[in-house]
Amino acid sequence: MTKQQSQMITTLDDDPGRTSMVVHDSCTWSPYTTRRYTIQQYSPTPPPPTATTTINNNAQSVNINNLIEILIDNNNSIQNAMNSINNLFSNQNAMLLNLLNELKK
Repeated sequence: MTKQQSQMITTLDDDPGRTSMVVHDSCTWSPYTTRRYTIQQYSPTPPPPTATTTINNNAQSVNINNLIEILIDNNNSIQNAMNSINNLFSNQNAMLLNLLNELKK
């Protein structure tokens, strides 16, 4: 028997959405050699989302929304701190101007 290679694609009975490529590698037959079968499973399209992936996606969305809220709160806190510093400097400048005017008298 001569060496032959043949490939065929078959559908798995338990999962019709997946296919299995079976490579039959036939070598010269003797008592010392056997046939080799290589099975490579692949899915042409990604599987539909399951309840677990939906929960994970929702949890990630909630986490992202929480992070956005935290960033907004932090930004507001920074703005408030900057306004307080500006008010402090404005008050200090006004006091220094009053002191300077008093000294001029």
